[in-house]
Amino acid sequence: MHRLTDLSAKVVAALGVCVLVGALGTGQAHADSVSWGFEQLEPTPPDFSANFAMTATYDPGTYGADWVHFLIEHTGDFSSDGRIVGVYFDDEALGLFDFGTTPGLSGTGSVAFQGSSSPPLPEDLPGQEDFTPPFTTTFGFTATSPNNGITVNNSLAILLKLTAGQDWDDVKNALPIALRVGLFVQDADGNDSFKYATTENPPDSSEVIPLPAAAWSGLAMLGTLGVVAAYRRRQRLAGV
Repeated sequence: MHRLTDLSAKVVAALGVCVLVGALGTGQAHADSVSWGFEQLEPTPPDFSANFAMTATYDPGTYGADWVHFLIEHTGDFSSDGRIVGVYFDDEALGLFDFGTTPGLSGTGSVAFQGSSSPPLPEDLPGQEDFTPPFTTTFGFTATSPNNGITVNNSLAILLKLTAGQDWDDVKNALPIALRVGLFVQDADGNDSFKYATTENPPDSSEVIPLPAAAWSGLAMLGTLGVVAAYRRRQRLAGV
């Protein structure tokens, strides 16, 4: 019985090490994400920038190895917080994305957008030259009508294809300055419109990135190893 217990412990240990090494050594094979907030171009109040958030996700198992998923969310509480009617990408410096490949677009509720890298869609981000540094629209998406913009508690998902030779690390390193995302918001604070671009400082929520499922499996296996080790110590103390 003692030999069987020893053998079981060794098998569990080997499996735990294999799972953990596999989880930590596969790099971009697992999903990863980063979140950013926005800064308002107009420095005077009211400032609605806290109502908007963006999460970029790389998940090859879900979207494919050459695609990055962007989620633009309206997290405000009131209809007076406005609606996002334009989402713009400034990718001029690095050319991270192949905008010639049709992007994937999906909105919640009544959200519906269209996009293009050439006129008449989209117009440039209004007031883009006033940002520091100036914002240059490479590709943009506009609501099919003002009523189809991103309203409170709704979102727009955008799936963009990476340019050949670019990868997820390039995207993460470029955000939020070399690669920027801009927003045009209407009907805020009455009938006013505001412009936003990704801020240099990420929100606090981006400091904790969920571990891949395989990593959790590895940690769980380490917990099992601890239980086995404690059991064996008790056996030795009991003279078994």
